[in-house]
Amino acid sequence: MENPKEKIYSIMGKIASDLGVNEVSFLVEKPKDALHGDFSANIAMVLAKNLKQNSLELANEIVKKLGSSNPEFAKIEAVAPGFVNFYLSPKYLQDQVQDIIEAGDNYGSLTLGKGKKASVEFVSANPTGPLHIGNARGGPLGDSIANVFQKAGYEVTREYLHNDVGGQVERLGESIYFEIHPDQKSPDYEIQYQGEYIKELSQAVKEQLEENQEDLNREQFIEKAGKIAVELMLTEILKDCEDMGIKYQIVRKESDLRREVPQILEKVKKSLKEKDGALWFAPADEFLKDRGYCLPC
Repeated sequence: MENPKEKIYSIMGKIASDLGVNEVSFLVEKPKDALHGDFSANIAMVLAKNLKQNSLELANEIVKKLGSSNPEFAKIEAVAPGFVNFYLSPKYLQDQVQDIIEAGDNYGSLTLGKGKKASVEFVSANPTGPLHIGNARGGPLGDSIANVFQKAGYEVTREYLHNDVGGQVERLGESIYFEIHPDQKSPDYEIQYQGEYIKELSQAVKEQLEENQEDLNREQFIEKAGKIAVELMLTEILKDCEDMGIKYQIVRKESDLRREVPQILEKVKKSLKEKDGALWFAPADEFLKDRGYCLPC
């Protein structure tokens, strides 16, 4: 069934043509007050200037031309200063229920994004601990945004960014080391990551290291423990996301992205400028106006 708003544009455009105006720009909108109808068109006020007529008289003339030949509308009326208001008929609204039932999950789908891709990256929680209540809010929001793009016809990829490198991973490995070797910690040193989950995580890391029979010094242990721990946490995080109904097509690791940086820089090297000891992506010398984008160096 034709969209009533699109039909109004169509029939109004034909009426304008019949009145001798082939090109006219007018609006069909939902009135702020439902008492003024389901849709309202300002075409009479636009045409009145071209035809040198009173806009309300022209609106009444348009209503007469429309007559009762449009079953989608129960009533079409002209109101001051020249709006043409449309009221949807009960039969049209009843027919929509059947259309919705027949369409099923496809109801409301659009072709806006047909042939286009959209990547939605969300949650990407701190890799050193379990999800918190903020992730329980952001996760469904991100997934809903992906659903909206998908409903609009886009080919959607849900992506999770796993920050598996950096100082926080090292601090996590250190926290695990001191949990397993508490006698190695000086009394005044404050461990960054603490809590029941660290005890459980430390036990899992210890078992994995013992299984591999690795003989590590302190620095090696901390580095290895951090890497193992963030992967264990990632498994738990993704399981929690799945329990919320969120499934990712891509889990991208920061360590992989860092390895790709030289290749990326090579591809965009013509647009790179050096300033203040940093590389800037400035294809049109934007960095001279302090609007460049700094890249990791």
